[in-house]
Amino acid sequence: KKRDDGWSKVSKDGVEGWAPTSYLRDLETPVTPRPSVSGGLGKPAPSQAYSALESAGAQVQQALEACGQRELELRKQTTATVESVATKVSAAQQSIIDAQGHIVKLAAQVAQSGDSARHKETGLAITSKAKEMLDGMYGMILAAIDMRRDLEAASPGPGMARHGPWLVALSSASDAVAAGCPMLVEALRCVLGRKGKHEEL
Repeated sequence: KKRDDGWSKVSKDGVEGWAPTSYLRDLETPVTPRPSVSGGLGKPAPSQAYSALESAGAQVQQALEACGQRELELRKQTTATVESVATKVSAAQQSIIDAQGHIVKLAAQVAQSGDSARHKETGLAITSKAKEMLDGMYGMILAAIDMRRDLEAASPGPGMARHGPWLVALSSASDAVAAGCPMLVEALRCVLGRKGKHEEL
């Protein structure tokens, strides 16, 4: 029984169902036996289409295996990047905390020095601005930590790989903060001790 939508009702071994009409042939059409590999009747030889299908199936299987391998590599790479960023952010935090402690000590030294009022005022203003800079950097580091946690929650495991550029940027910024804080403190120490210029700071 054929329908206008291209499906036909079929029956095979007592089981009935629907199949695409284009896949069927009438029972009146005789079946021509295919020659076997040996050239006689019997088991039919595989057709070219079947061979091509087997080959395509093998290629698909290889592609799936390669995708699975790549996913494992990305997962390992992402995990290593996330752990590296966490370590670098922690180092940047510690560098900021250390620098803040040094600046508080420098401000106390300026306040207790026997310098002129103008020199003390300038020194305290400079240390205050340096502390504000460090407070701002610390705030940015905390915001970056929160953002990283949000990204990890939104894209667990291999999903973090798509945030790779952001993680690399955070890693570089953390390195810069960790290296820059001691340089800021040293420049501040030199300026306050009149061994350096304000431009260096």
